[in-house]
Amino acid sequence: MRLIKIAENFNNIIIYGAGEYGGICRKWMGLCSELVEKRIYVAVSVKSNEDEDVKEISEYIKMKEECLVIIATSEDKQTEIKELLKHLGFKHVYSMTTQLYEFMKSELSIKNTLQDLSKYTAYKNEASEILNGMIFLSAAQNCSWIEKKDFRANHAAVGYYYLYVLLKALDSNRFDSILDIGMGQTTKLISQYVRNTSKKHICVENDVNWIDFSNKELNLSNQTKIIRLETGYDEDCKTRIYLGFEEELKGEKFNIISIDGPPGYDMEDDSRVDILRLLPNCLKESFIIMIDDTNRQGESNTFLKICNILTRNKIEYCTGKYTGKKSFSICTSIDNKYYCSL
Repeated sequence: MRLIKIAENFNNIIIYGAGEYGGICRKWMGLCSELVEKRIYVAVSVKSNEDEDVKEISEYIKMKEECLVIIATSEDKQTEIKELLKHLGFKHVYSMTTQLYEFMKSELSIKNTLQDLSKYTAYKNEASEILNGMIFLSAAQNCSWIEKKDFRANHAAVGYYYLYVLLKALDSNRFDSILDIGMGQTTKLISQYVRNTSKKHICVENDVNWIDFSNKELNLSNQTKIIRLETGYDEDCKTRIYLGFEEELKGEKFNIISIDGPPGYDMEDDSRVDILRLLPNCLKESFIIMIDDTNRQGESNTFLKICNILTRNKIEYCTGKYTGKKSFSICTSIDNKYYCSL
């Protein structure tokens, strides 16, 4: 999500983005636009990289002499935005919205914007996650099979756009066997999808307390099978693994594989490698593989190894990467390439 140009001579908000995504952006920006005397000119993009960010900031600097936007607060709109953020699960809402306001106001007058790129990126990513939350929650409202809609995609959980892509795949009703590695918000979504059906959902988790808590909260059906595996350290791979993972799941085949476990925040070269031992035999002909936290080196390396296994076995596939507050990557069979660029 990128807000890149603020210009005095533009009087309307312009959103680049179509369909449901663009519609949510327009709704959000319509709310925020009343915080400024002059309307904001906005470009919206799903993908992002550092080179483009630097280029945009450089363009922003050049425009400063010509562009002056006076940002005025609106108490009513501030309150409305705070309530929205709280609904989406963000804490310290007052602090965040106030900091964003002060940041935007100060950035219009200083000359060392490039030095504040990390601050700019942090606020941009927060805004991106807010929009992603609106996109997902809006889509979830229209799904009759989702009864529990109180999703909280924050902290260690997958992000809202991860849930959105997964939701779009599930709602197509084309997939009947799902592997859910790491119990959490994905489990809440998938377990409702398979309830009262013949579809299969296997979830792997190591934390017994988290399993007990989630079982009570989610009221899981017989279609969801929880496999508890202890974690250990693989000396060959130099990473944390689920002990007995291969033996427990050998012979199973899946349409969708969601990877958000075991914990990988403290791993370096490789992380969440368990699925590599089952590929490609664990895949059905039509498949989707999603792995969270590929902004980290360990998960990114694992995703590359997944792709290399498919290549060596002459399996055609498409890939995509979604970047926001954190990143996730997706690999699909050719028939599911749509999910690589939502």
